[in-house]
Formats: sequence, structure tokens, C-alpha cells
Amino acid sequence: MTTRTPRICIGVSGHLSGCPRMVKAATALAEAGYEVHVVSTSHIPRLREYDASLGASQPWTWEAVEWGRDVNQLLWLRTAVAHRLARSAATAVGPEHVPLNVAAAAYSRPHAQLVSRLRRVDADLYYGGAGGGIAAAAIAARHRGVGYAIDVEDFHSAENASLVRARSRAALASRIERDVLPGARFVTAGSAAIADAYQQRHRVPVTAVCNTFPLPLRPPALAPRNSGPLRLYWFSQTIGDGRGLEDVIRAIGASRLDAELHLRGTSANGYVERLRLFALSNAPRLKLYIHPPAPPHQMIDLCAGYDVGLAVEPGTSENNALALSNKALTYVLAGLPLVITDTPGHRPLIDTLRRAAIVYQPGDIAQLAGSLTHIATDGGWHSNARADAWQAALSRWHWEHHADRGTLLSSVAAALPC
Repeated sequence: MTTRTPRICIGVSGHLSGCPRMVKAATALAEAGYEVHVVSTSHIPRLREYDASLGASQPWTWEAVEWGRDVNQLLWLRTAVAHRLARSAATAVGPEHVPLNVAAAAYSRPHAQLVSRLRRVDADLYYGGAGGGIAAAAIAARHRGVGYAIDVEDFHSAENASLVRARSRAALASRIERDVLPGARFVTAGSAAIADAYQQRHRVPVTAVCNTFPLPLRPPALAPRNSGPLRLYWFSQTIGDGRGLEDVIRAIGASRLDAELHLRGTSANGYVERLRLFALSNAPRLKLYIHPPAPPHQMIDLCAGYDVGLAVEPGTSENNALALSNKALTYVLAGLPLVITDTPGHRPLIDTLRRAAIVYQPGDIAQLAGSLTHIATDGGWHSNARADAWQAALSRWHWEHHADRGTLLSSVAAALPC
């Protein structure tokens, strides 16, 4: 008698390249011997190439549900109408009172299309992530009568609560979470602090699987920094408000240092131009450089050559305070010291960094200015800090660690039918 290989379907509500966490999960599960199929969605032209690069030559199969205007204008219009109608219904009666399908359609524009495709996949376990994928995976699994698991990554029901539209979105997320989390075979979150918050809110067990990344093929160079301007680095998919960058600029101005601030990502709603004007007024000796987005697998290499990585989340929303920054977990793998905010999500990492962490309270410009001056003027500090960053990565903060990859694999093994 032969034993069939268990089949796992991973559902992602956004671009594949926008969710490296689920890409890592798919690869880990495939390498562990499971048959893995990934379904994502697609609508942004510039990201399709990144998606195709990630989906090629993988030990798992992948397909994208395409709803981009340039590819299928009729479907783009249909998703827009369905999304608006669902949001109107949720607003009229309250997110907590609408059916799960309506709440999910109001939360994620391609929800119906993703569910339709997932329901056609023959799987023993569905694993949903990236916000809208949570409900889609649960609905598809219930339709097929199999189990599902959820990766919340962020505290979606506590994001940007100060904004009216964000409050509505957070309420929808809470409605979805309340429905799907109790029935999940397991739930994973992106940090220990987020896992604890979900457990307290929904009274379900949640396991932290941190968004660490694989160890590089070779150790980073740990040379001291060159003389010249202090070179600070920050990256994200989007360069926008509420990321702590203004604090850094004010501190550079207060310290009177010659410095370069390198930002990688896409400007949101003209934010970069506003930031340039802000820098001219507050730090005239600062040079601001903007770099284009790049594929996730290049992020560690792209840190090379800079003096310090910035993980300066201000903690302005509950999710932001509880998150363990993807940036911070990338910097350590490049042997890059960190300027990092003292938030609940960051503290487990801070505790392991020793000299590699320059920690400051969000908004404390004087403290940050003093730290930047120390970094720029203490030549011996930098080599030691680089070594400590790399040691922290080796000892804990990499994807192959049993607390991350190992935890995911053991959770899946326990969730599958015997």
C-alpha cells in the first residue's frame, strides 16, 4: 500500500513578491516532502516580473489570479463594483453583522476570484496569509471539507486606528478573525508580541514564527566603516508617512553631522518630495538618496556598503508597536548595526544584539542625535557592532532556526490528518 504525499495549498491575497513570508513557507514545506501549490493575486504591472522570478524553478507550483486593468479591464471593473458594494453593506449594517464573505470582499478586492480558484485546488490543508488570504483559505477549506491554517503575520485588526478608513478596515479584519481563527488547525504570527495580542483578543493559541530570512551563502564583510559622511539605510515596499523617517532627519540636523540617508522603495502620494523639503529645512547637510524597489531575495546584498540600518517604527498604531521589523531582521544577516526603536515587538531582537543595537525611544530626538554622533565618531564601535549583528543572526535570527522554520513544519505535521 502506497501513502499519498500530503497536499498543501497556500493562498495569498496579494502579489507573490509582496509576501516573501509565504514564499519561504512554501519552500520549507516542499523541501520537507509535501506537495505544495501556491495561489496569489496580481494587478500591478511592475510586480509581475518579480512574481515570475520568484515562482520560477521552485520546488512548488504557483499560479496567479490576474485582475489588473491592463490585462482584463472587465474583471478589473467587476472587482471594483463588488468591492464597493461590499464596503457599502459593511458600512450600512456594521462590519460585525455582515456575513464572512461580504466582510472579506470589503476587505480584499479580489476576494471572490481568489476563493473561486482556491476551491478548485485539491488539498489536504489550506494555509492562508497576507490579510485577505486568511478568509479565502478558510472559505475554500470549508467548501472542500478539509482543514485550514492561518498566518496573520501582522495584527491586522489594530493597524492605523487613527485614520477613518483604516478604522473601518481594522473592524473588517476583526470580523474576519473572529470567524476564522477559532476553526484553524493552527495560527502563526510574525512576532511574539503579535501572537500574545491575538491570544488575548480571540482566546485562541497563536504561535510566533518570526519573519526571518535564510542565511546568506557567505558571511558578510565586517570591516569598519570608511571615513566620510555617515551612511544610513532604510527600505520598504512603500516610502510614506508614519515610518519614523522624520525623527531621523531631525536628529541628523540636531547632531550637525554630514550624513547620507538612503531610502529604497516607491513613494506614496508624493511623500518623497515632501520629505526632501523637510530635510532641507531640518538637516541642510543631509543628502537624501532614493533607490528603486528590488526583489526580496536581493535585500540582504543591497544592505552592503552602508554604515547603519534603520528600524525606526514609531509605534503609532498597536500593530506597529508589536511588529518585529522585517528590515531589522534583514540588516543583521548583512552584519549591519541597527538604529532601532524601543517597542514591544523589537525587544526580543534588541536583547540579542549587544553592541549592534542603538536603541532609542520614538520621538526622542536628542537621544537619537547623540547616538548618531557616537556612531559617526567612535571608530572602534563599528567593527564590534558588525560582529555582534552577524553573531545574533547566526545564533537566532535566521529562517533555518528551529523556532521559525522548525515551528512551521511541526505545526503543519500536527495539523494534517493521520
